[in-house]
Order: sequence, then C-alpha cells, then structure tokens
Amino acid sequence: MKFQDILNEFEVKSNNPHYKVRTIQRFLGQDYFNVGALSKKSRYNVQTVKIIGKYKIPQDAKDKVRKILEHLEKPYYSSEYGTMFIVQLYKFSIDPKDIIFTGDQKEQEFNKRLVQDKINAYWFLEELPMENEVTAIHSQNISRGNVLVCYIIDNYLTTIFLTRSINPDYLVQKAKERHPDKNVVFIEDPFTQLDAYIDIEKAKEIPEKPIEEPKPAEEPGPQLSDKERRLQAYRERMARLSKYNK
Repeated sequence: MKFQDILNEFEVKSNNPHYKVRTIQRFLGQDYFNVGALSKKSRYNVQTVKIIGKYKIPQDAKDKVRKILEHLEKPYYSSEYGTMFIVQLYKFSIDPKDIIFTGDQKEQEFNKRLVQDKINAYWFLEELPMENEVTAIHSQNISRGNVLVCYIIDNYLTTIFLTRSINPDYLVQKAKERHPDKNVVFIEDPFTQLDAYIDIEKAKEIPEKPIEEPKPAEEPGPQLSDKERRLQAYRERMARLSKYNK
C-alpha cells in the first residue's frame, strides 16, 4: 500500500460527545479554576489535596485556546492512520497575587506561604464541577495541572484536560501506555509544528477568510444598572454554553 493511500485528512471532528462535554467542563464553560496544593511528603491522592483558593481564567487564555482549536480544524492537514497528537493548548503561569485565597486571614496567609514553598509543596489548578454535576467526582475524572492539552486520535479530538507535567517525554509515554498501537506525537506549538502535516495542494484550494474591517466605535449608550448587567452576563454565558453544546 502506498503511503498516500493510508493518509487521512486531518479534518478534526470536534463533534465527539465526550470532547464537547470535557471542553465545557474543563475550560470554555468555566470562569474559575480551583487552586489545589499538595505536600511533596504525602502520597498523591484526592484526600490529600488541599483547596486553597480560586483562579479566574483570563479572557486572553480562552481566546488563544479557541484560536488553536479553530486552527486544528482546518481541512488541509493530513496524518498517517494510527497517529495520536498531544497538543499543548495553554500553559498557565500564575503568580500568588492572581489567586483568590479562601479562609480567614490566618488561613489565607498560611495558604500564600504554601504556594510560595516550591521545595515542600506542589500547587496546581483543578477543574470546578459544573452546576449540574455531582460535586463528589471520582478522583480519576478530576482534571488537575497548570498545562491545558488535548488529544487528537485518528483525526478525532477526543478529550481536553489539565496536566501537572510539562515534560513532553512523560506525556508521550503515558499516552503510549493507554494507546500502545498509536504513534504519539507531542505538538507544543500547533501554529508551526503542524506545518509538517499540511497537504499543500489542498491548502491552495481553501480560500482564506476575508479580513473584516474594524467597525467604527459606537456612541456610548445608557448605563446599565447592576441588576441589568448581571442579567446580561447570565444571558451571554448561557448563549456560549448553548453554542458549545450543539
């Protein structure tokens, strides 16, 4: 069989139900992440994780991840069947000042020191359960870490999650343990490293999206009350969630 005969279009299919749920649950549907801490002396398990505060997800992070996901779905990428991509979507670099610490003043001061203690403690982001989910999620289903990645297996976006490791070799090894029949490739920068998987001739056939001219600034309208702003924010959030549930 010729190599070209076993190429599949890298036309990522994002309608995978599991992927859609995980994308909303673990990123696009979240406003905050929990911040968890763990003593390096403790054996890792869900009971030893201490939630010390919350971290508001920057709009810049959401915009960049959406841009990458749109890039991944361009229809002119090709990969050999049996290829699995681990794509790095966003690496969070968080300063303690970005964390809303929980507890009274004494506990907050202790938690701040815990975050700053790089020798004896790990700390990381943790997904928040959605409002309609049971809060007692099994530990294996909780996504934790400071790096957001997604899996693409045989041209399907299968899941999105936070990982505590930023070592590509470790991530590839863990993926191979679960998918021993796949050729696993780590993609740190999809805007440059995916160039090796472009079908150049097909790319020429895809018209570029026209550049939209910036709209003139509108005259400021009447100011909304706090109640009206909260209602508007609620409607916009519901509209976004509805979009990604389709």
